[in-house]
Amino acid sequence: MKLNYNFSFIEQITHIDSKLFKEKLSYFCNLPIQAQVEVLYQMKIIEEEDEYAFFQQNYDKNKVGEYRFGLFLLSIDKIINFEQMATKSKYSKTKVEKIDDLRKQGGNL
Repeated sequence: MKLNYNFSFIEQITHIDSKLFKEKLSYFCNLPIQAQVEVLYQMKIIEEEDEYAFFQQNYDKNKVGEYRFGLFLLSIDKIINFEQMATKSKYSKTKVEKIDDLRKQGGNL
């Protein structure tokens, strides 16, 4: 186990203050399971779509943990932003409503 991670590197590549890491993780933990899986799906999309801007510029084989955790935080942020934007907009809120419904159901599959 490495257990010696560079959190300033995570801040640098994500532009998310380390003081917000626990808040983001708490948000993730309170999502229904289906929405948690969506976060992981978004993580893969971010990695694929932003491969040249993020992956190649910031990837360091000695910082794989920091890189993956950074992608995870960015995908959580993407879901948070989606929820905030959808609840403020007048267009279809179906995905946000679905997440809310899942929360009300307790996230059961």
